Amino acid sequence: MIIKNPSAPKYWNTFCYKCHAKQIDDVEHSLHYTAYGEINKTLLTLLHKKTSYTVQDLPSKGKNTLETLSFQFLRENCLKCHISTEGEKGTGLYRPSGCAACHMPLSKDGIYLGKDKAMHGKPSNIAYHSFIKPQMQNCLSCHNKQYVGTDYLGMFPKEFGETYRTPINKEGNFPPVIYGIDYNYLAKDVHYKAGMTCMSCHTKQEVMGNGKFYHNETQSLQVSCQTCHGGYHTKPTRYFKNIKLFNPNIPGHKYHENVSCSACHAQWTIYDFGFYALKDDTKDYTKWSAFTLTGNPQADKFLSNAIGLMEEGKIPPPPMQEDFLTGKLVPGLWHIGYLFTRWEYVILGKMGSKYVILRPMYQYYFSYKNAQGKVIVNNKFMGADWEPYFPHTIGKARSCLFCHGNKTVAGDGFYPLKDNYATNLMRPTTCAQSNVRVLNNKEKENLINYTPLFKKEYLRHLNYYKK
Repeated sequence: MIIKNPSAPKYWNTFCYKCHAKQIDDVEHSLHYTAYGEINKTLLTLLHKKTSYTVQDLPSKGKNTLETLSFQFLRENCLKCHISTEGEKGTGLYRPSGCAACHMPLSKDGIYLGKDKAMHGKPSNIAYHSFIKPQMQNCLSCHNKQYVGTDYLGMFPKEFGETYRTPINKEGNFPPVIYGIDYNYLAKDVHYKAGMTCMSCHTKQEVMGNGKFYHNETQSLQVSCQTCHGGYHTKPTRYFKNIKLFNPNIPGHKYHENVSCSACHAQWTIYDFGFYALKDDTKDYTKWSAFTLTGNPQADKFLSNAIGLMEEGKIPPPPMQEDFLTGKLVPGLWHIGYLFTRWEYVILGKMGSKYVILRPMYQYYFSYKNAQGKVIVNNKFMGADWEPYFPHTIGKARSCLFCHGNKTVAGDGFYPLKDNYATNLMRPTTCAQSNVRVLNNKEKENLINYTPLFKKEYLRHLNYYKK
């Protein structure tokens, strides 16, 4: 019998463990394998209780409707990228499971390009047969859309609705879809422009694990800006030619030792406010005709095909969507969207001793309609926990006045607009990660008001750059 992918996790003990025991033990403890942080921080928001599930033991059903919806939401939407499953089958998203997910050249369009005559030109997750060091495409096949990854290339995902995906090419057509969605193209990260890839910074142990079990990704990071640039009290531990070292004498650095580098140097951020998720078991497809590009290629393709059949006067199939943990189709179709997305401001909070950027992960509103058309859950607000966020959009630091005097950055809503349902979503509330919090009243006051010290130092800052 020919095994299509002997590096898939179910074959590790059979084919890989004899030579790569340590690597497999490390990976089995890693977040790329367990998805522990993504699962349990999401469930804390949805169910308002602490859980300790991994991809390997996450239930498909719960004790009540909301618990069941929460598990299904994770299995059918969020957990597309754990290395026990293959990719999403869309441009840039084709990927095998297991070791090959990171160590084989991926096929951008799902076609084999290698010299094997039996495979050349046929559907395949890999471009050709060769084990390699991880490349950018291996990382971006999972780290895309609203998450850190494609932002490194300056890519900001567009709104889902056709109305807001304005054509930008001269023919008046939408640009090619990659990673399941259209993108706006903004400023690229300075490190990307310098030719650096993901693996230029992130270590093997960060990606594959080091045998320790971590609850979230910030615990597993081993590299920071200080690693290469140095810091207030540290020297670089990696050395590159022509690298710009940290200068504590710059006015902007003098009072910001407790501020993360990205809080000032991120050129833009990804913010999604108001996450709406409706699971619909009916065949009522036509109302979603303007929302057939939502980042899940398989669900989007099903919806487009069903609408096409209805337009031809044919009977469409019942709604089905893949459970990414089993690879099997399950009843129902999730329709998701955001109230609005932005990149204008950052919103600050505190992680440990450092002020960092926060973002809502996510502000969930759930609905569910059964196969008989009865609404079982109607726009139920599930929660709105916030997370620390480190955009990979680094460049020249923003102006002091971007944060100082800005109520939005301090977490007081979308200033100067009046309070309303939408703008209040920009006010951070609780944080899912135990060592992260929103700014307290004193911190907000110091940031919003121009104190005498700030006025003095801001003038010094302006004079410094006139030299």
